[in-house]
Amino acid sequence: MTGPSRRGVVASLAALPALAGATVAAAHGGAALNDPIFSAIERYRRALEAFESADELSKPSQFEAAGDELYAASEALFATVPTTVAGCLALIDCVLADAGGEDLEHHWAALKSLIEALPQLARSART
Repeated sequence: MTGPSRRGVVASLAALPALAGATVAAAHGGAALNDPIFSAIERYRRALEAFESADELSKPSQFEAAGDELYAASEALFATVPTTVAGCLALIDCVLADAGGEDLEHHWAALKSLIEALPQLARSART
C-alpha cells in the first residue's frame, strides 16, 4: 500500500503555524464546534473504550457488537475531512494517540484527510 508522499505531508503541516491565528479566531467564534471531525473523534473514542472493556469470553455478543461499532466509527473518523485548523489538530492528536496500534492503513487515511483539508483552510485564511 502506498501512503501519501512525504513532500505532501510536510507541505500540508507547514501551513499550520501560518494558520495559528485563524485557529484561535475560529475556536472563539464557534466555527470549530461545527467541524464534523470532533463528533467523529468522540464517537471513535467511545467505541474504542467500549471495545477495550468488552469481555470476549463471557459476553461474546457484546464484544462483537463493540467491534462492529469500533470498525464503523473508525471508518467514519478517517473518512471525515476536518473543516477547521482546530479540527486538523484534533485529528493529528487522535492519530498520534492511537499510533501504537498495528493498523496503519487508517492512519494513512487520516493523513490524507489532513492533506486535503489544510490547503483549503490556508486558502480560506488568506481571503
